[in-house]
Amino acid sequence: MLDMRTVLAITIAYSLFSGVGIIIFGLKRKSELGIVRIGLGIVLTGIGFFVLSMRYYLPQFVTVVVSNFLIILGISQVRTGLSKFRKFNYKWYFQDIVLLSILLVSFIYFTYVNPSIESRIIIVSLINIIYFIEIIFLFTKKRTTNIIKESFLINMFFLISILILIVRIIITIYQDSLESFMLAGFVHSLSVMIYQVMPLVITIGTFWISNSLMERKLEDISRIDSLTGVYNRSAFMLLSEGIFDNEKTRNRFYGLAMCDLDKFKQVNDSYGHIAGDGVLKHVARIISENIRGEDILGRYGGEEFVVLISVSSKETLEKILERIRYNIEKSPYKYNDQEIRVTISIGAVLIKESEKDLQKYIEEADNLLYDAKHSGRNRVKI
Repeated sequence: MLDMRTVLAITIAYSLFSGVGIIIFGLKRKSELGIVRIGLGIVLTGIGFFVLSMRYYLPQFVTVVVSNFLIILGISQVRTGLSKFRKFNYKWYFQDIVLLSILLVSFIYFTYVNPSIESRIIIVSLINIIYFIEIIFLFTKKRTTNIIKESFLINMFFLISILILIVRIIITIYQDSLESFMLAGFVHSLSVMIYQVMPLVITIGTFWISNSLMERKLEDISRIDSLTGVYNRSAFMLLSEGIFDNEKTRNRFYGLAMCDLDKFKQVNDSYGHIAGDGVLKHVARIISENIRGEDILGRYGGEEFVVLISVSSKETLEKILERIRYNIEKSPYKYNDQEIRVTISIGAVLIKESEKDLQKYIEEADNLLYDAKHSGRNRVKI
């Protein structure tokens, strides 16, 4: 049989050390919201179990009511921290107030009015199950491919914990009355051991997910043009080639368009490079607004943009590109109370073959762009 005092001692040590470690990590990773809250929650559970272990040394109200209140409060903070960490804007305040109030009132009742260790065990187990289900939900909803393993680890732990707590409730209902929680037995000791493993799982999961998100962020930064916020040239080539190599998209029609601002050097000479940078961002935004999320826009270099558009026909491609050209012409960039009007020339090819050579089509679109420039600018050539 597991000794309850030994289990509590280990749980206290795990919670306090892990919680402090997560807090320190969270203070260094301020961009990742919620980590400090997770650490504080784990520390609170450790303090709660420390108070619980002081049975016979401290007043009953402190070791029964206050200790369990701190443990559940800690779990609620872990849940809230994980919610922020996963970037969910759920408001948990009302639910936490209700559950903590139920815990407080029921524990006072089943400690002083109608003493029942079994009732207290059932209530605290049910409240824990609610919080554990919510944590599983947080790592199931909006789960991205780069954190599948981490989410699986956390979800499996809390799912097993829920099953243990359900078994605990069933055993508590049918077993003989308990004289002391410290002599409760194996299943009750096992349920306390959840809090030993939880800091470890949360710590590993949080560190793992945080590092995965950081790697993803750095990868995204390396793909994005820092000025305009669209893909850079290498990222555009990589993503476009990936589409061409994908069996699901191999036989679709695509339009590849090279877009170049007309007489952009005059903008820099007349208004300065800061204004020129603003114009580039302005144009990138207009192009982005006139294509779909599945299309790919990149800055090819200087004032030149390239875009790969999924289309059904040449007419559809022409309609999209004419809309882009028109909106740029009719939407001047405002700089220091001045309106900077720019136009754009576009050369595009409709890609119909199943064999797609990206570089070949870029060259063809570039030649058509050259024709558009020499035909008077501010026009589309397909």
